[in-house]
Amino acid sequence: MVSVVFLIIANEADEHNCRLEKLWRTRLEHYKTTYTTNLDYYFLKARPDIAEDHQLVEHDFYVKTQESIIPGILIKTLKAFAVLSPQYDFTMRCNLSSVVLVHRFMAWLQQQKTSMLYAGVPHPFGSNFMNCRWAFGAGYTISRDVAALLAQDDVINHKVDNGIIKGDWTNVHDDVFVGYVCLYVHKLRLTPYMTIEMFRKEHLNHAVLFAKRAPQVFHLRIKLLNSSNTERLELEPAAHEQLTEEVLSSNSM
Repeated sequence: MVSVVFLIIANEADEHNCRLEKLWRTRLEHYKTTYTTNLDYYFLKARPDIAEDHQLVEHDFYVKTQESIIPGILIKTLKAFAVLSPQYDFTMRCNLSSVVLVHRFMAWLQQQKTSMLYAGVPHPFGSNFMNCRWAFGAGYTISRDVAALLAQDDVINHKVDNGIIKGDWTNVHDDVFVGYVCLYVHKLRLTPYMTIEMFRKEHLNHAVLFAKRAPQVFHLRIKLLNSSNTERLELEPAAHEQLTEEVLSSNSM
């Protein structure tokens, strides 16, 4: 049985994030006890006031940086690749808006190569230009050796210039930077997998139905677009709770 660690981008900024984090913990503890013992998880958070460059507190992995989309998420990700990923065959880096159906994911992993794997949902922007298909940051998977390549000290000095996006690690999104290093520096090929994305209110009541209709899909994303914070706080966790209840009662999700 392969081993896998989930690294979940998180922060403790508001009630919305805390509710989604709690649901993530519920699902993953269920999977740990029900399906496999070769699974672990950590929430990646920023804590600029810690003495060392990182701190591990149970399932919280704190990195000495500020919470930010750019470059904070990438800083947290690369530090976790260096410290946590070496203990596992595979790493999935995802975020709080995602739901991973681990039972299906583990079955998929059994069919994948255990070295030089860079897999994920092809980014919709990148797939339209020069076939530059980097993995969307909501949920990508790498093997242990790829995590080690990304964790090397000199990685942070790479300049992104793929004909689409130009810049360095301080001004590009984390998935773009990771994709550039994997695809252009190390010449890996992206192994694609699918996702179900629920971005509209009318989709949320059908979250479980969508998942059941596509049994090959193990990654889902629930994030309302063009909605108020009040609406998101009310509706998103409810849809996550619906899927969590299904996970806890199902033998296949």
